[in-house]
Amino acid sequence: MVFIPFCALSEAKGMGIKMKYNLSDVKKKVERVTKTLKCIEPDRIPLHDFFWAEFISRWVKEKNLPSNTNIYYYYDMDMMVISPNMDPKKKSCQILEKGDDYTVWKSGFGCTLKKFDYAPMPRYLDFSIKSPDKYESFEFDDPKDKDRYYKTRQDIISGDGFTPLPSFSKAIEEAKDKICIFGSVCEGHEALWRMRGSEDVYMDLATCPEKIKKFVKRIGDFMIEIGERQLDEFKDIKGLFIWGDVAYKNGMLFSPKLWKEIFYPVVKKMCNEFHKRGAILIYHGCGDSRAILDDLIEAGIDAYHTLEVKAGMDAVELKKKYKNKLAYLGNMDALNVLPGSKDNIKKDLLYRLNAAKGGGFMPGADHSVPGNVSAGNYDYFISLIKDCGRYPLNLEECDIDMD
Repeated sequence: MVFIPFCALSEAKGMGIKMKYNLSDVKKKVERVTKTLKCIEPDRIPLHDFFWAEFISRWVKEKNLPSNTNIYYYYDMDMMVISPNMDPKKKSCQILEKGDDYTVWKSGFGCTLKKFDYAPMPRYLDFSIKSPDKYESFEFDDPKDKDRYYKTRQDIISGDGFTPLPSFSKAIEEAKDKICIFGSVCEGHEALWRMRGSEDVYMDLATCPEKIKKFVKRIGDFMIEIGERQLDEFKDIKGLFIWGDVAYKNGMLFSPKLWKEIFYPVVKKMCNEFHKRGAILIYHGCGDSRAILDDLIEAGIDAYHTLEVKAGMDAVELKKKYKNKLAYLGNMDALNVLPGSKDNIKKDLLYRLNAAKGGGFMPGADHSVPGNVSAGNYDYFISLIKDCGRYPLNLEECDIDMD
């Protein structure tokens, strides 16, 4: 499930630690990221990641940093995702209830959510589409409305859904001289379940797949216009993440056959349209999605994120199988390895860096860095990438034959 509060929260906050940037630095970062995602060796492996808000709170406290410190700039990372308001309804947040430690609100997807301050994920309470008969009559607000890009954001893709964030345009302006920027869109399923609810989506897939197929096409057309405006108007955006969870720990949420019939055509159309604008495309998916990786490659996806370890995803094995047909991001076990011993972090990272041979791999958490990871461990992880991620790679005893 996609919910990345700090990928946007970090945009909103000041740098905290002052660093000097120049245009050549940004060009190097763009080149580094671009080469890696095209499976070409850069000078070194790029730095990127996503973070739960709980980790950021712990990180700031343990490092005794100003509360507004931007973690991407602190570590001089190479890539960051910034998202516009892509909710189907432009009015993306209506606060319904505010408690001592929770907030209840209705989002622009029509879902009603409850978020406790101490929990990383919100609880979905209700959805706007009550029956499959309502798919046809659902109306999307204008995807290219300037307010989505030039007004304050309170949407569930950009942040927690109710905390005001600076406009997309302001966030781009603030970041463009510091880091390689990617925008984002949702594919069909990622948007669909937020409007209908997962259980009802799966029932509809079984009982009325044609109705879902037509609605998913409409979602795709809406999201393509969202992506086109990002790429056409904001030239500092070098690519797009396509949020698209369709799997869980034990495999696909529905059959690969249904994926190919209903959701694949939208992803393929997205790839065709966005590639025309020169964008690099990264598909974000949780769980074990190996059953559709061939389809994603065929559709035109350039790279895959997150490669959850607990779901059996392994960047090294995938690199062996697909060679340079796909690049990879993530794949560091955020629940067991990153919170563990430094010896295990180094051993695990060096093994996974085999997938970076010839380019094509950017290590990071296999979703988002959680609150059980200490600031010291994360410092060490970043230092390892900087020390061990320069080409030619020296992976010591962890070096393996990738042929």
